Amino acid sequence: MHVTSNMCSIAMVDFNADVRRGLNSIRRICREYKISGVFGPIIELLDCDEKYFTAVEVTAGNRMDIDGKKFELVFARTVICRDLDVATRVARTDDQRITERVTEQQKIDAKRSHDKSELEQLKQDIANANKQKQFISKALENKVLEDRYEKTLQDEAKELEQLLSKRSIFLAKQEEYSNKIRELGPLSSDAFETELISALDQRKDESIERTFKGVARHFREVFSELVQGGHGHLVMMKKKVSFTGQGETQSMKQLSGGQKTVVALTLIFAIQRCDPAPFYLFDEIDAALDPQYRTAVGNMIRRLADMANTQFITTTFRPELVKVADKLYGVTHKNRVSRVNVVSKEDALDFIEHDQSHNVE
Repeated sequence: MHVTSNMCSIAMVDFNADVRRGLNSIRRICREYKISGVFGPIIELLDCDEKYFTAVEVTAGNRMDIDGKKFELVFARTVICRDLDVATRVARTDDQRITERVTEQQKIDAKRSHDKSELEQLKQDIANANKQKQFISKALENKVLEDRYEKTLQDEAKELEQLLSKRSIFLAKQEEYSNKIRELGPLSSDAFETELISALDQRKDESIERTFKGVARHFREVFSELVQGGHGHLVMMKKKVSFTGQGETQSMKQLSGGQKTVVALTLIFAIQRCDPAPFYLFDEIDAALDPQYRTAVGNMIRRLADMANTQFITTTFRPELVKVADKLYGVTHKNRVSRVNVVSKEDALDFIEHDQSHNVE
């Protein structure tokens, strides 16, 4: 094993030495005979990348088997060729394919690099567009706020202009009245008091007249409800009514006691409608009334109590008011002692029916 290995090593050394000697001989012969051409290892004859050395040598070695080519095998993969064009064309035939592939790969890499650059540029453009969008949105918001503030300022300016105009008018009036006051001279205290009293009297008269008109309107309504077919009117310092409905009017002095009571109740109810009070206290207001008037008065008290949330307290010995009452109390007097008891409506009506002292029609 060792002998063979040593022999292989010696043979390899001799082979390499032979190659060098052969190359030197070729160079010397070419110089002596002035032979023009290309000789030497193929990888020394071509300008290519180091990583393609093996591929070039194999390709050239394969090409040596082709007939018609001016190749001569000298040592291993070392050739000599007198024609540089033939050597270059043969050596580069397959290398062209590699170059094309390399060129294609370079184009792909270049396109990829270009696409990557475009992608980066697109990202940058998108980022710039987003920034510009934010800037525009902010600008629009500022424009909206600016328009709103401008409108507010315009409105306030118009309002201020109106106020200034009113102030100018007021100052002109003030100057006018000041001149009139100076023309009148100093005002005495008596004149001031007289003017104040006159103004208060005027307001009092206006208030009385306004209240009287309201009471008079309600007086007409209430009287027509209490007296069927009748009508009544209130005139300042004068009262005239008609109980017949024929247009004939009578003064208060011409009325009977019951009729005077009806007129008085009409006035009270008219005032109640104009300015309601929380409660009213009546003492036998129906004593002098005819039955139809007692019924009308009872119905009106019932209506007013329901509508105006007002309480009416009255004493009576007549059944018309008892029938419309919510609560009934009986008052008895015995041995100089008065007693108040709650009674039912039936007991009250029975008592009134058998009470002869007040049952005079």
